[in-house]
Order: sequence, then C-alpha cells, then structure tokens
Amino acid sequence: MTTVAKSPAKKATTTKKVASHPTYGSMIRKAITELKERGGSSRPAILKYLQTHYNLGTNMPQIKSHFRRSLKRGVTKGELKIVGASFKLTEKAQAKKVAKRVKKATKPKKTTTTTKKTAAKPKSPAKKLNKKPKSPTKKPKAKTTKAVAKPKAVKA
Repeated sequence: MTTVAKSPAKKATTTKKVASHPTYGSMIRKAITELKERGGSSRPAILKYLQTHYNLGTNMPQIKSHFRRSLKRGVTKGELKIVGASFKLTEKAQAKKVAKRVKKATKPKKTTTTTKKTAAKPKSPAKKLNKKPKSPTKKPKAKTTKAVAKPKAVKA
C-alpha cells in the first residue's frame, strides 16, 4: 500500500468587517452614564439608547446576543451591578473612567525646538538694589475748557 500525502486545504480568505461602533461594553457603560437613572438603567432602556446612538445594523438576534453577553461579562468583571431588574455602574468602573480622564489631562505636550537657545546672563543683584520701584500713580488730566462763541452783532 502506498499512502498519498494530502495537501492541506486552503482556507478561503475573507476580510473581517470592521464594526462602525465601539465595543458593546463601552457602549453600555456610556449608555448607563448618559441615561442618569437613579435606580439604574433597565435592559430595554439601554438597548434603545444603543440603537438610537450607534449603527448596530438590522440583525436583531445577533445584536441582542452581543448585548446580553456584554451585560453578563460586565457583571462578572465587576464593572456592572444588578439592582432589581436594572444595571448600575460600580465604583470600580467609575474610578476607571476618572483615571482615564486624569491621564489624558496630565499628558505633557511634546515641544520640538530646532534652534539652540542661548542662556541669558544673570543680572547682578547690585543693579536691582539701586533701582527704585515705579509707583503706579496716574497723572490727572488737564481740563480743557471750550470757548463759548459769542453771537455776532448784526449791523442795521
């Protein structure tokens, strides 16, 4: 018997569609913060927010599946907590959000200089002692008087 080596089957290369929206987890967190409901946001309210603000597509079973799994994942990670039939952000998720804002705000801007700066010579302290500070006094303006024109006498 002879065995023939089979060549590996070539996989069809397909391009993966890139979503036109952020991840479901980040969308859900944003929805809960934007809705600002005191007792937490319900599933239908969050889903309605996502559909109105993001382009999720028309495949509702797939959207609901992703949505449900993202909610479960958020609860297991500790970012969301279930309050009755609603969802709230935990302090952990809120702290992450604040930390990201602070990190972005404190990032120093890069400055590029191509010219070489020369160091300024320090001024001697003796010159500073001899100078008198200028007083911030305003000089009064001289009043201008308008000449009143006298009426001309009419000759008769």
